[in-house]
Amino acid sequence: MERFARQPRSTIVDVARHAQVSKTTVSHVLSGKRAVSPGTRERVQRSIDALGYRPSGPARSLRTRKTHMVALILPDITNPFYPVLARGLEEGLEAHGYRAFICSSDGDANRERAYLNEVCDRGVDGIVLDSFHLTVDDVHAATGGRLPTVWIGGLQFDHPGVDSVRSDDEAGAYAGTRHLVERGHRRIAMIDGPVGSGTARRDGYRRALAEAGVAAVPEPPLRADYKRGGAAWWPTAFSGSSRAPRPCSARTISSRSASSTRPGRWGSRSRTIWRWSGSTTSSWRRS
Repeated sequence: MERFARQPRSTIVDVARHAQVSKTTVSHVLSGKRAVSPGTRERVQRSIDALGYRPSGPARSLRTRKTHMVALILPDITNPFYPVLARGLEEGLEAHGYRAFICSSDGDANRERAYLNEVCDRGVDGIVLDSFHLTVDDVHAATGGRLPTVWIGGLQFDHPGVDSVRSDDEAGAYAGTRHLVERGHRRIAMIDGPVGSGTARRDGYRRALAEAGVAAVPEPPLRADYKRGGAAWWPTAFSGSSRAPRPCSARTISSRSASSTRPGRWGSRSRTIWRWSGSTTSSWRRS
């Protein structure tokens, strides 16, 4: 029972007393900014290991005015695209001594604003976000223009004054649609994203069809959200409809939409779904 009893946290004073050196000497060993004799450094390090001492993060942040934390604000962590994004971000940050923590808003505008204000209050050193609701004004109101911020998927003219990282969606949609055309498909549908999203993907899709002399099915493309089952209604849109003939192939704006548009749901004449993963111009997967 005593083995798991709560123990008080060791302090730098405890380390100094255990190593029989001054608090200043321990501080020099920890910072590495001052010369300390090898023997003394080794003795201090043994005391640190014996006591299980770890520097206080909040105290260090007060001194350096840095938390070495970056907030990643996402609309849906269960979307397969975002765990890959988070892993890449953490890998890049770790090399520079930073860590990331993730806020998943479920695409709720109020939660996104709350997260934005919260991470600023907690003193993060930077923000990476993907949002369909927040505006540049929201970001500047929360950060005061003092925090480095990177918008995932944003266009520079959509988010002036904020850095952005994005894939070439038009080229990716064009390449994917051309691939279907070259496989002999002629009735190629596009399941688009919510209003306000996917403009570049639509342009690439339409350009590839126009070059091949093929009409879009239907036009304008139908829409779905980015959630699993978001396009589950889609096969019924063509049942008994005069809007357009049933497609033989389709491309979706996300893997989560693709999961609800399996070929069997369209009937025997509908065979192939290709989904856009949103990372590179060649990121197409067959479902």
